[in-house]
Amino acid sequence: MISGFISSFKEGGISVLYYAERLYQLPLALIGISIGTVILPHLASLNINKQKEEIKNLINSTLKFTLVLIIPATFGLIVLSEIVVSVIYEYGVFGKNEVSIVSNVLIGFSIGLPAFVLIRIFSSVFYSMSDTRRPLQYSLFAISVNIVLSIPLFINYGVVGIAYATSFSAWIHALIFYIKLRELSLVFFTKDTLLDFIKIIFCSTLMSILINFLITNINLSYPVVTLVILVLIGIVTYLLFLFLVGLYRKDDIKTFIRDF
Repeated sequence: MISGFISSFKEGGISVLYYAERLYQLPLALIGISIGTVILPHLASLNINKQKEEIKNLINSTLKFTLVLIIPATFGLIVLSEIVVSVIYEYGVFGKNEVSIVSNVLIGFSIGLPAFVLIRIFSSVFYSMSDTRRPLQYSLFAISVNIVLSIPLFINYGVVGIAYATSFSAWIHALIFYIKLRELSLVFFTKDTLLDFIKIIFCSTLMSILINFLITNINLSYPVVTLVILVLIGIVTYLLFLFLVGLYRKDDIKTFIRDF
């Protein structure tokens, strides 16, 4: 609501914000909200005082699985932002200039996509403990940061400034959750976790480089077909890279699906 109010001071600002939000919220809903919803009853069934180790293991395995999905989605939205916006919106009066503007805003939102997903998972831990007060406090603080950043960035950079302010405040929000959960000894990043995170970034980067190379070297006469091909190539190559670096084995995926 606040972002929409600020963007209303620029002609077409609300529309630009709306178009970009609809796109980045798709992977957020499919990955973040769905996993957050699934994990909540599992967390609620565990006793935080007697089963802290089980809770910690569940959170860590969920985070690993979630990051494996959301980080490549983030890289993909950034690299394919212009093609995605063009395929979905470029009709009638929505021309090349509008595509460029919305794709830049989409990139700004996409940078915060992993943080939005982490917030959804971390908040589920507090809700499972019937604690709604602290998540509300953290949310209010993040909203305040968003407002403080959005106004000057909007004045200097337009609607794209709001997108970057939203992403930055989301990372602050996720960091606060992480610190508080670490204080409760419920989540922490071990050397293995950090190594897995580096592997995910590495695989996503390789995937992005390949997609970016293909974008500049293939015929874009049929954007819809091109987008489908690039997405499929990205998924296949990313999964291949994951197995090559040893991040996931077939048995790991089967185990995670069985546990859920």
